[in-house]
This record gives sequence, C-alpha cells and structure tokens, in this order.
Amino acid sequence: MKKIILICIALIQFQAFSKVVEGEGRFYSQDEDSLNFIQKQLLASAYKDVITKELTSMGLDAKAFWESYEQKFESYFEPINQNLKEKYNIDVEGKRPDVTGYKKALRLKRLSLKSRYGALYKAISQYSEKSKSRSPQVPNARYIRIRAKVDRKTLHKIFLNFTADNKSRNFQKLYITSNFTLRDLSWADMGVEVENDFTTVIRTHWEKWLKENLKSTVDQIIFTDEADFQSLSNFMKIPKVTIESLNNEIEEESPVSEFSNSLWIRINVDVVKTYEKDLNQKRGYSLKGNYVLIDLNNQELLDHEDFSPYEKVYSYRNAKALSSSLATFVYQLPMDKFRSLPEAMKSASEKKKTMLVQLDNFNNIKNVYKLQNLLNSKGITKQVSSKINFLGSERSTLMIDFLGSHDEMRSMFASLTGENIGNGTLSFSTTEEALVFSLDEKSKIEATQSEGNN
Repeated sequence: MKKIILICIALIQFQAFSKVVEGEGRFYSQDEDSLNFIQKQLLASAYKDVITKELTSMGLDAKAFWESYEQKFESYFEPINQNLKEKYNIDVEGKRPDVTGYKKALRLKRLSLKSRYGALYKAISQYSEKSKSRSPQVPNARYIRIRAKVDRKTLHKIFLNFTADNKSRNFQKLYITSNFTLRDLSWADMGVEVENDFTTVIRTHWEKWLKENLKSTVDQIIFTDEADFQSLSNFMKIPKVTIESLNNEIEEESPVSEFSNSLWIRINVDVVKTYEKDLNQKRGYSLKGNYVLIDLNNQELLDHEDFSPYEKVYSYRNAKALSSSLATFVYQLPMDKFRSLPEAMKSASEKKKTMLVQLDNFNNIKNVYKLQNLLNSKGITKQVSSKINFLGSERSTLMIDFLGSHDEMRSMFASLTGENIGNGTLSFSTTEEALVFSLDEKSKIEATQSEGNN
C-alpha cells in the first residue's frame, strides 16, 4: 500500500513540473528554403504557441511578454539590418541597389535569428511531433503539431528577462569623504606648507574625473565637509527597517529623502615615512588605505577594498616637484575603484527596494498567504516577493521586496481593491502612518449596499 502511495505522489510531482502542452506551428516557405530551415521555423512557431498557452496557464501576461519580446528583437536586429543595407547598397548614394538580394538576405537573416532569439527553446524540456503536413492547394503552406513538456522554472526566468521593470538607476548625489593621515611626517615633508595645499589639488582632480565619467548616472558629486560628514554619520545610525519604512512616504515629505537615492564613498589614505637620507636628500614614502562604497538607499555595502601598500622614493630638494610627485602618487590610489563604479552602480540598480505594508482584519493566516500569492502574481514583472514581518490577531505586517519605484507599487496595490480573498473583499488605503490592506467581510459589504439601495 505504501509503495502505491509513493508511486502516486511521484506521478503527481511529475505532472506538476512536466506538464504536456500541445502546440501548433505554421510557416509559409519559399522554393529555395532548405528542409532544415523549414523545420526550424515550424518548431519556432509551435514553441510560441506552447509558450503562450503555458504562460496563460501560469497566470502570466502572455500578451505583454510577446510585445516586449518583439520590441527587444527589433532593437537587436536594427544594426544587423543596417549592415545588410550597406552590403546591398540600399540607400547608398552613387551605387546601384540590389533590392532583390537585400530582401532575400533580410528574410533569411531575420527568420534565422528570431527562431533562436531569447533562447525560448530552453523552456521546452522535451517534445514530440504529433503530425506534420502541407496544404494540397498551397504546397508552401506548412503545418506542424507537437506535444511538448515545459520547464516552468526556466519559462518563468525567460518571462522575467523580457518583462521585469529593472531600469537603470540614476543617483541624486555621490558623497565622497576623504581622510589623509601622515605618520612620522609633517606636511612640510610632503612639499607643502599646509594640508589644504596638498589635499585640495587631489580632491579637485578626483572630482573632475568623476564628473566626466559618471555624468550620465550621478546628478551631483559632493566632497563632504564636517557638517556633511556628521549628517551622513547620523543617518547611518538609523535602523535599516526605519529607513525602509520612511522610504514608503511621499518622497518630498520623507525626512531621509536627502540621502535615499545617493551613494557614499569613504577613502582613507595613510602616508608613512619609511626612511630618509640627508646625504642624497631622498625620502621613502609608503602609501596604504581603504575604500568603502555604500548605497544610502538601504545602507548596504556595495564595494570595499584595503589598498595594498605602495612604496616610492622621492628627492626632497625641490618642494614643488616633491609635492607634485606625491600628489600624483596619492591620486592614483583609488582610481581602479573609481573605474569600477559603473559596475557597482549597476549592481545597486538591480537590488530590490522594500516596503512595509499593514494588514487589517486578516484574522485567518490562510488569507495572509492568499494575499501574498496575489501580490507575487500581480507584481511578477517587478519581481515582487513578500514575507510576514509580524502576525497578530487583528493586525499584521508584510515586508515586500520589489524592483521599480514606490509610486508604481502603490498604484499596483490600489489596483487590487475589490479582489476576493477568502470570504472577504480587499481594499487598499494610504494613511499618514502606513500603507494598509484591509479585508472586509462580504456579508457586511452586501448589507451596506442593501441599506444604500433601500
């Protein structure tokens, strides 16, 4: 008996993850098409039918998927099309265009690339041909019917690749705090009279490089003074969960809006004297330090490095030449990290934001789970995921991770008003304290409506 039960469970699991879907494919071939080319086009058409049916079955927006797919393919194919136009002298002044050759090459290239674009075939774990035929009246009109097993996990990833709202992020400000510490040295030993004569030059050149190379992603670059540093330090003491809650507020009213879409770089530079010889008037300098990059939106560490010590020897006969050489030496210390900033910013763009949502009158844990499933389903293009933060008898809270803006999420929440969950109807509201989902019993709603009608 136990063996039979185990077999049944295995069969259920197999069906859940290897669902068989029938699909139809059509293709109008031309006489010069090879049989291999025709087969690939028929399968691509059948795969599209299978994927459309399976996306719909999974509760995903197949129409939005294919619209995004087409747009991205056209963007991908445009430069290829331009190369073909140049090859066949289309719109090339002074040369005779080969229109026939261009049209043939364009068709073959477009169809060949589109049948592979997006690696949609990876979602089909297995298929078999059920039938294949061509029209007796129109021999070039071909048809195929297949039975395919769909890998839902892979299909879900492909869906997100084409539909997820993972836009590149622009940062309001990049704060930079740089500290310079001398050990067994004075600023006169660095070739200058006072600290600012040395550090201002370095900061100015760092700022120039950063503005030139980050102008498309950062609005403002700020080298911090004491007041800025104190404000940033105080901000970093705020608990992360509090920042996440404050980020839910209207942006203009949020007390953390100054830092919420910004980055903070901290650079510490230590210059150590290693030796000094009066005979040849030369001095050894060892350079070390560290670098930290923080995303102030969520206080997360994006990048860090402890710089390996560098050592150089300079003549101190000419103070101006010495300070210039040392400034170049120090300037180069964080440059590799500066060059990697675009990649680090990209990783920050891909990180999810978090919102805290209050649940009222969700007296049944099953209804909380149903709301989570609804949020995950409706917010799939924003890669929404949620977890229970607090569970109470009358009031609970959900922590929701997502891609995109807070305003887009609030709009999505509002669109769920009227959805049925268990024996209740969902409503959404925004208060000064929280974002609130309420579950109202249907009987109460119907009674209120009845009283209104009377």
